[in-house]
Amino acid sequence: MRVAWSVVRQSLTRTKGRLALITGAVAFGTVLLLAFAAFTHATFDRTAESWEAAVHDAPYVSDLPAAAASSHIKMYRPGIDDLAMIGGAQVEVVYVDAAGVSNPAQLHGITWPGRGEYLLSRGTRTLLETSANPAVANRFGRVDRGTLPRELTNGPDDLLAVVGADLSEVADARSLASFEPAGASGSDPNFILLLIGLVVLLFPVLFLISISAALGSAQREQRYATLRLVGATTRQVRGILILEALVGAAAGYALGAALFAVAWPLLAEIPLARGRYWAESLAVTPLAYALAALAIIAMVVGANLWGLRRIEATPLGVVRRRRTLTRPSPLSFAGIALACAIFGYLYLTSEPDNATGTEQNLFLIALVIMMLGLVVAARWLIYALAGLSARWARRAPMIIGQKYVRAHSGRIARSVSGVILALFAGTFFITTVSEVDFLGAQVPTVAEKMPSTTAVLANLSPEQAEAAARAIPANVPGARALTVPYLARSWVVLPCESAARAVGLMCQGSGVVGVNFWDLADAPGAVVEAPDATQLAETVQGSYNAYISGEASAVLLELREPGDIEAVRTVLMNAQLTEPGGVYVFAGGRGIAVAVDKTVETMTYLVYAGIALTFAVAIVSLLVSTYAGLLERRRSLLTLRLSGMQVRQLAAMLVVESVLPLAVIATLTTAAGFGTGWLLMEMRSVSLDASFSPVLLVALLAALVLSLLAVLALVPALRRVSEPANNARE
Repeated sequence: MRVAWSVVRQSLTRTKGRLALITGAVAFGTVLLLAFAAFTHATFDRTAESWEAAVHDAPYVSDLPAAAASSHIKMYRPGIDDLAMIGGAQVEVVYVDAAGVSNPAQLHGITWPGRGEYLLSRGTRTLLETSANPAVANRFGRVDRGTLPRELTNGPDDLLAVVGADLSEVADARSLASFEPAGASGSDPNFILLLIGLVVLLFPVLFLISISAALGSAQREQRYATLRLVGATTRQVRGILILEALVGAAAGYALGAALFAVAWPLLAEIPLARGRYWAESLAVTPLAYALAALAIIAMVVGANLWGLRRIEATPLGVVRRRRTLTRPSPLSFAGIALACAIFGYLYLTSEPDNATGTEQNLFLIALVIMMLGLVVAARWLIYALAGLSARWARRAPMIIGQKYVRAHSGRIARSVSGVILALFAGTFFITTVSEVDFLGAQVPTVAEKMPSTTAVLANLSPEQAEAAARAIPANVPGARALTVPYLARSWVVLPCESAARAVGLMCQGSGVVGVNFWDLADAPGAVVEAPDATQLAETVQGSYNAYISGEASAVLLELREPGDIEAVRTVLMNAQLTEPGGVYVFAGGRGIAVAVDKTVETMTYLVYAGIALTFAVAIVSLLVSTYAGLLERRRSLLTLRLSGMQVRQLAAMLVVESVLPLAVIATLTTAAGFGTGWLLMEMRSVSLDASFSPVLLVALLAALVLSLLAVLALVPALRRVSEPANNARE
């Protein structure tokens, strides 16, 4: 071991630059691996969702025996509660009724609020305290019982309120004696998709570390062959190799872990999905640190041990064996062909917008096969494209560059694998979430065309509408209320003069107009005119297949200021005229809030952050791989310089070798990602379609431009490597 360390020490003193580059690359990869572990831990921590799942799986109050009522609390979660909107933010409200329960269910030490009392999450409390409108102060009740425990939310920005209410008349209320999960839930395709996305983000990091470990492999292999020639055994050479590799791996891991420890508090300030994660959720376990260290050491040592295969000992001496150039097999396309076959089968057999769980799982399998197939087929594509380009080339840099690409198609394919995966995953996810912002922002409806001082309350009984029409003007100065019919839970029936004044809709006659505030402003049936309410009902039944049952009312409000809508919501929330979440509020100048699956929303934000991360890692990998190629080609580059080629011609050759194959493969990869995302939307999304996003082109161009800049940044190194004065020993 003393001899091995002596040799390693001498080697390191002569290759400080290479060691520094390997250490830096491994440190960068370590930071990304640990950050990946932190965000994976936070994303897959289901503590904040487990109690909500227990509420969802609990039996209805009506299904519970009367004898058990004394030990069960009642809870109700409306899908969207329009009265819980504060400004443009939607607060999730859980209503609880623990009246008469002697031993209520325990949840992280909460004392359940009584009627008129409430508990707020940290995010909701901050929202209320920072609001400029004083009308929101008492939105959720009269008595503030404190802040909810951290375990009930994913982060400090989550908007949640637990409000005490009378749920005795709410048919959909749930009855709970415990918040223990009922059993293992099935796999959510959205969650599986998110897991695949996170794994894809990890691939470029692993490629970076393995490529960095192989930096300068040709020179190391020559040294190892020399050691064998002077009498070193294979075991001694292997010990020297492992020790040399461990130095770079250990130094890089230690540096990366230290940098991550410094940057860790900043991770809690990065907003994802609906806000930031709790810092405690971003903790990296000792097991994750150990796995990251083992993975890095295994990749670095493995990449170096792989080079020993090329050292061949014969009776005549020891040489470094060169690989024979072989033509890649067309079987490289087997993975892509299999994935395309599965996609074609799903397209032909699955029901649009209603794919089964089996079909979705089959799609995810095909997605993974496609990703791996693109990486495997990259070598054949690069080999074929280089041969075709060299055949038609007329200039020396192009010919030499393409010949080199053809001879080293496998190594070049590995160097661009990170970019391939980044582009495919980014394009796929951008396509799948291309319309999430459309839903998450707000749907453009008729309400957006109303004046901002107008509001409509819908889905009320006649008695509730009359009570609201009395309570709002009494508590909101300057407010005027008009009770009107509400047909088929869709059309608010307004007199034409009121519609013209308050809503901005002009009638052709002097009758009534039915306004569907749910619908798009230009959709058929959004505005229906009739001489009177009776004929309007006949029109919507005959022309739009509306089903009218019972008598419902709405309230047209004309407010003094736009901000008075917050006071209206507060009055209605405290009055509790309807069951929670039962009243619809259409505010002028605003659309309708739409509930978006949390996992999909998380995936949306991860896409935009992740694609930038993977591009950065992939570009660094390309940079390191290209630099490694320069070191290995020192003699050939010197020969080209001595034969009369200038540095700018060598730089052009370098661009041809690195960027041109990447440009073609990136274009094909982007097309594959878009097609895969489009198929997923066709299979399972009812409310979303796949649309071509300009972000796709921006991502593709950004990857190519950054790759070009990275290669051009190596021109000084190219000049230094090929300078005759620096190659006197050659």
